Amino acid sequence: MKKSKMRCYAAILAMVMAGCSLAGCGGTPSGTQETEGQPKTVQESVSDTEAESSGKAYPSMQIDMACNNSNSPDESLLLKFAELVEERSGGAVTAVVFAGTLGSELEIDEQIRSGTVHMYVSATSTISTYAPDYNTFSVPYVYSDRAQVMASWQGSIGEGLRQKYADAGIYTSGDTLFIRGMRELTSNKIVKTADDVRGLKLRLPSTAEWVTVWSKMGANVATISSAEVFSALQTGVVDAQENPIISNHDKGLQEVQKYTIMTDHIVDMLPVIYSKKWFDGLDPDTRELIKECLDDATDWANQYAIEVTEENKAEMEAAGMEFIEVDTSSFKESALSCLDELAKNWADGVYDQLMKDIS
Repeated sequence: MKKSKMRCYAAILAMVMAGCSLAGCGGTPSGTQETEGQPKTVQESVSDTEAESSGKAYPSMQIDMACNNSNSPDESLLLKFAELVEERSGGAVTAVVFAGTLGSELEIDEQIRSGTVHMYVSATSTISTYAPDYNTFSVPYVYSDRAQVMASWQGSIGEGLRQKYADAGIYTSGDTLFIRGMRELTSNKIVKTADDVRGLKLRLPSTAEWVTVWSKMGANVATISSAEVFSALQTGVVDAQENPIISNHDKGLQEVQKYTIMTDHIVDMLPVIYSKKWFDGLDPDTRELIKECLDDATDWANQYAIEVTEENKAEMEAAGMEFIEVDTSSFKESALSCLDELAKNWADGVYDQLMKDIS
């Protein structure tokens, strides 16, 4: 069923799922065990060789982190971060993951802003909410590969986005970016052209650019949170959805969808965001440690996502899902016909810079 390499990885990290709650959230964190009602990391003793060799002493603290789905590459990224930060701090800094238990994407964003959650593998809806005037990343078919996305992320478009985030109480790294792969359409009917989308009941996250583009194709769009996708498909609330293969596998969508349509419409990027209120309150050495571990964990997760995508595809095919290659030209034409309309919402110079980044 949801056989996952992520579970194996979690075991290697010596992390377990256990019952403890984040105050006020009712979630259960991975990477923890319950001891006298308090969450603590499983690894009781970690060699402090690395911390000692750096000559830095870190304060004892726990980092509370969130992602939208358990047994996912998002969760694996955070588990990798937990491993690195505990090791490099000599056990002083630990981290726990709350996977799919803390509410919708925008609800978790608010918890990040308030500092009640410290880190989050965010959804694209975060960009639409807090930096819509720099959101070139959510327009289908604008970017064709990772290199083009990174050109914008590390350039002036990304810098403008990060400033908007900071103004809202959110930080994210400009050095690296979590990319899960290309997003694909899944459906219970065969879709080969943009015309076939007309009338399709399609689940999307609350990302304005996606709603605009897919509505242009004639889809009946329903904005539903990530945690509710499986049940919405199972009960027929929607007929289709879109996500990268690795995410579709982790959600078990081969159980409720017949086809994956290889539309390759978005390079799926998920910035890891963290609370400005929390981060600014840390000492400089701890801030440097967290930033370094986050960047390293993100780089690891990017490679991990590439490696498991084909394996996940094979498992879904074995379970009966059919993967359909299509000519994407009609999809691309329809999507890019919305570009001028969407670009009206962008800051001065963003459109021109985008053209340079993708050239």
